[in-house]
Amino acid sequence: ALPIWEDFGTAVAYYVRAVELCGACTDQERLTFVRDAAIAYAQFGDLSMARAYLAAAKELQPSGADLDLVDIVLAARSGDAKLCVEKTEELISTSTDVRVCLRAALTAASVCEDPDEKIKWFRLAAGYDAGKTAQRGLAMAWAEKAQTAQGSKAQQEAQTKAMEIYEGLCADAYASAADRINYSILLRSAGQKNQALRELKTASQYEPENYRVLTHLAMLYYELGNYADARACCESALRLWRADDTGQKLEEGSEEIQYLMEISRRLGIGGMV
Repeated sequence: ALPIWEDFGTAVAYYVRAVELCGACTDQERLTFVRDAAIAYAQFGDLSMARAYLAAAKELQPSGADLDLVDIVLAARSGDAKLCVEKTEELISTSTDVRVCLRAALTAASVCEDPDEKIKWFRLAAGYDAGKTAQRGLAMAWAEKAQTAQGSKAQQEAQTKAMEIYEGLCADAYASAADRINYSILLRSAGQKNQALRELKTASQYEPENYRVLTHLAMLYYELGNYADARACCESALRLWRADDTGQKLEEGSEEIQYLMEISRRLGIGGMV
């Protein structure tokens, strides 16, 4: 739950239960559960409980890279980006624990505002593990740089790098809808609208009730002048968005929903003229 879905509330519950059940565990096993509970609490935003579990972990092991990682996450969640990055640099310079260094690098990347800094940390994370998390972050950082880069050459280079990474991620038949959406945005901006349409259609096949996918399909169909399909996607996206009770519903003021509303108005859907 913690690294895959980022459902930190659920992660907290599982880690706390694991700590309760590990009476027969070794100290090292218990330390792992307590440390991860501290990280989950920090990611969840309960810094007081995170610090309490960190103190409990330090009773089992006064120092170590694992505990430095908790400090890094705490710094990130406390809004102290400078301290987070400093602690990460120190940990990576002294630790040989690939797993801990990977998580630290990903955390440092998450607090950076400068796209170049994000790229640096995600590249480092990818060096520890070429999995999708680091690659996805790197692609997003390159895409962000493409939006802010000064000069067409730098912008084109950043866009190309982002597209290359997303192309690799989306080559997997089970690529996430979010990856295909982000890839389609880059393809559209590069004028490759038919390829963007293929990516969104593939995403829709696996997640037919994903209103984000339907929203981007509606945008693209509208741009291509296919108003019938744009209307159908708009209507479905609006219905699904309004019915979303998952707790992860996009705000009405978000850019995507504003685009959806605008296209709906242009198509005269639901009185939105």
